[in-house]
Parts: sequence; structure tokens; C-alpha cells
Amino acid sequence: MPSIKRLMTVRRDLDLGGTPLDDKVVLENKMYLEIFGHTRVDNPKARPWQKRVVRIRVTDAVGVTNIWRRFYSGNSVGLKANTIGLDLRSCTELGIPTSGESLLTLESAAEPFGDYVGNVWFYWYHPVDATRVSFKLGLVGALAGIIGLLVSALTLGCQ
Repeated sequence: MPSIKRLMTVRRDLDLGGTPLDDKVVLENKMYLEIFGHTRVDNPKARPWQKRVVRIRVTDAVGVTNIWRRFYSGNSVGLKANTIGLDLRSCTELGIPTSGESLLTLESAAEPFGDYVGNVWFYWYHPVDATRVSFKLGLVGALAGIIGLLVSALTLGCQ
């Protein structure tokens, strides 16, 4: 799936009906097809875990900065082409102005390993501290459980 590099206008004044913007990127529906290669009806109430993750990248003199956000349909809030909806934290992490135009690269976070890896990056770098820490602690706990299982299986096998 291709990466899309565009000069996009950043908007922070979007009303999503009480839904926080902190872990979302709001884009026009046509961008879903360009980023992921197929269409999807975007319904925030139905299976939100299946929403695709967009990797947003900014390259500047300092280096490359990435953030991972879930795609959210912007047509219902009047978003036009080449406009992106991000919150203040996302703009700050990327080092872009909170209004005006910025050169952004958008691509599917599923590349090259699939959707599950995109979700791992999304939660690993989640903007909400509690979500990010809970995910990392869960992975550490799962890894410790697997190591304990392997050690006990090896000790039973050696007897």
C-alpha cells in the first residue's frame, strides 16, 4: 500500500459529537481508499477495534517523527480534501503548527506485517498514558507467563 505525502491543512476545531479526538486522525472518506487500498463504511459504534491505524510521519531537519492514530471519518463533520483533523497533543508530538498547512506522510500502519502489528504500534505509542501503560504491562505479564510455562515444561521434560 502506498504512502501518501501531501501538504495538508490542520484543523483542531472539529466537533465529533463528544467523542475525544486524542487517539484519532480525522480524514475525508476518500483518503481511506488511498491509504488502505479498499473502502470501509466507518461506523464508530460498530466494531471500533477493526478500524484501521494510520501512521502519520513528518520528516524535518531534526529527523523523522511518527505517530499512530485510528482513522475517523471526516465527511460528517464537513472535512474537505487535503484537510486533516488532529488534536493539540498530536500536533505537538509531530512538531507541526496547530493551524495552517504542513507536509505530512500518511500510510497504513499494517505494512509490512498486517493489521495486528498496526494495532500493537497504536497501543504502544497511545497518547493516553493509562492505555499505553496498561498495554505494555499486559505484554510484560504475557511474556513472563510464557517464560514460566517454558521453564516448567523443560523441568518436566528433564525428569
